[in-house]
Amino acid sequence: MGGNGSRGGSSSRNRPGESDQEARSNVVGAIEVVAERLGNTVAVCRKCYVHPAVLEAYLAGRTARGEKGVLRLLAR
Repeated sequence: MGGNGSRGGSSSRNRPGESDQEARSNVVGAIEVVAERLGNTVAVCRKCYVHPAVLEAYLAGRTARGEKGVLRLLAR
């Protein structure tokens, strides 16, 4: 993946205008919300309910739409 330069700490791996720190913060925030809804700790939620490929893909700027997209993502 060729970089198109960085803007204000933004990485070409993430969505345009989103820095690595913002992407990581989004992941932490999402896991906190899910953990609260499930009545678990963040650590349990991250370990047991979130596939690492999903986090890696998001941090790399790839997202999946719908069930088929998620299945393709997990098959990598």
